[in-house]
Amino acid sequence: MLGDEEQLPSRSSAGRAALDMFYVEFHNINFYVEDADQENLYKEILKRTFPQITIERIFPLGGKEFVLKHAENNNDSFGQKSVYIVDKDFDDFLGKMVQDERIFYLERYCIENYLIEEDSLIEIAIETRPKEKSNAIREHLKITSFINQNLEILSQLFNYFLCVQELNLGIKNCKCSTEDYSVLAKKWCIDTNKVDEYCYLVKQEAQNQGKFLTLRNYPTDYHKLISGKFLIALVFHYINSTKYKMSSISFDSFVYRVAKNCSLNS
Repeated sequence: MLGDEEQLPSRSSAGRAALDMFYVEFHNINFYVEDADQENLYKEILKRTFPQITIERIFPLGGKEFVLKHAENNNDSFGQKSVYIVDKDFDDFLGKMVQDERIFYLERYCIENYLIEEDSLIEIAIETRPKEKSNAIREHLKITSFINQNLEILSQLFNYFLCVQELNLGIKNCKCSTEDYSVLAKKWCIDTNKVDEYCYLVKQEAQNQGKFLTLRNYPTDYHKLISGKFLIALVFHYINSTKYKMSSISFDSFVYRVAKNCSLNS
């Protein structure tokens, strides 16, 4: 038997792209984003970032290719201004950025990179144990230290992901989940053996295809190379491994709550 979400019809990319015409009287500016399931997250972030702008709805188009295609075909005929927000991903490294004054690439890998603030993550833990002092929770979790401990191995992994895309090797890369590279019973612990195996696979495939593998120097700002979605999933599993376990909160709910608690200064 299908669940409720599976029974509901989903809009096609064309259907999503046409939704803006129903908001002509509400919006002076339309915001278009990639992920079809991130509408509420982007709405929360943009309404807080631009409180002076009326935002009744965000328009997710189901992927970067559809966002760029919409921008290419859109002449703002309804008199509204259009703003297209897309993840940076590896586009800057690969020279794939499209030049259009309406298209804004995030300066970090993806939107989740802007949500990784220790204070906002501590607030989630406080919701689990509201009687504990925030300083005690901060000292117990040491979230920034936890992230820093993983940066070198994650930078290596994402550097190889970048090589796979650059050389078009046909190996699964950034779509991999955190769990794909974690210790089986400890989802918050990156398994260095699994990372090493992946790197070896990439080297072998490049050699088999007669392509030259070139690794870049890691950028000093890890947010430019490492997916925030990957990182925040790691933090989610880490917090759940402690006494601040969020047994009733799904990962999507966790990300949304983190966004609501963020300062968004970045």
